[in-house]
Amino acid sequence: MLLPLWFMLLASPAQAQSCPTQFLPPAIDSTALPALSPFVFALEFAATPSREYPGDAWVIRVSRQNVRSDARLAIVHLRRQITCNRYDIIATWDQALPASDYLRLAQEIAPYSDGPRDVAVQRDPTQGMTLDGTELVLRAQGPGWKVERTLNIGDRVGPDVGMPFHRLAQRLVPPEAMPDAEWRRRGR
Repeated sequence: MLLPLWFMLLASPAQAQSCPTQFLPPAIDSTALPALSPFVFALEFAATPSREYPGDAWVIRVSRQNVRSDARLAIVHLRRQITCNRYDIIATWDQALPASDYLRLAQEIAPYSDGPRDVAVQRDPTQGMTLDGTELVLRAQGPGWKVERTLNIGDRVGPDVGMPFHRLAQRLVPPEAMPDAEWRRRGR
């Protein structure tokens, strides 16, 4: 007896494995950028607007191999898949940065990477996305340490955390693709 084609597709193990059943991972943890060695210095930022359809996200990484090396700026524009808990890569940009730019960024975000606990939000995957704005994730790492903060663009420090990364994005992202200051698509 022949089974209907749709039943075979639904029962296919390849189909089941192709779409993860877990919650959508935070944009900063997407596989859009390669994993970092624990010995690399990196400043990472992700912005995920909650009131956009389809949902976009931005990930920005500034990294360098050691304290004397120049840095690398990588920017990824993501879009949530409608039918699956993962992201599609819309565009990527990559460029070398002088070490002085890395140090300037590190100084700008230092007060927020380990600031007062009243601005920290613990990430709970069961809560989904922020309902009232853009979720911001700030991660800094170096050999033997890593700090991560989750904030919201509406927090008192949210715009201050996002602005240095927004300026970096303006270096590479074409004006027509550049998000607004709250990391939403322009014209929305």
